[in-house]
Amino acid sequence: MDNTIERYHWFLEKTQYLSHIANGHFKNTWSDSLSYEKVPRQDMTYEALVTMMRRVGFGWENKSNNKVTLLSERLKHDRTELFRLKHEHEEIGFSLHATPSFQLPQQFYNCAHGLKVREIEALGLYRGQAGAGRGRSFFEMFFQKIFCDYDAVYWTQSSSNHPGLYKFYERMGMQHIATTIEPAFRDIEAA
Repeated sequence: MDNTIERYHWFLEKTQYLSHIANGHFKNTWSDSLSYEKVPRQDMTYEALVTMMRRVGFGWENKSNNKVTLLSERLKHDRTELFRLKHEHEEIGFSLHATPSFQLPQQFYNCAHGLKVREIEALGLYRGQAGAGRGRSFFEMFFQKIFCDYDAVYWTQSSSNHPGLYKFYERMGMQHIATTIEPAFRDIEAA
């Protein structure tokens, strides 16, 4: 059994985003029933976020960068934001945003040279909540928010997530800038 996974690195510049808005590929209005709310800083705890990760069901809480110390430190950073994703009044997922602060592939630095970058570190819908265009809508909502202050968005996706995500990002016009290999995390016990 192979104990590694592929991690796909994605990138979108503001100019690409604006072009996608202009040609109708992205929306800038969504169903009133979908929304997000920022989690207050005092509620951004390791325990709260890991509970959200477990509700998604991909084993994200087991990733090496989500161990107690590392994740707690990232949550304390003043530029880290945690959001609850909502359908009407029901919480259906979460999203974690940060300023990229870990070792990124050289391709990312080549793409992002001189740009102000925001990372969507995680965007997950809880089990049973995916579909009906919700994932796409939340990405588009966050793109609109992020591109008010930043020049580019970066995020990653692992090969152990839903198999259709790679094609989903391609269809959305995202730029796949690198693939890296990392230890598998789904069956690892969280430390």
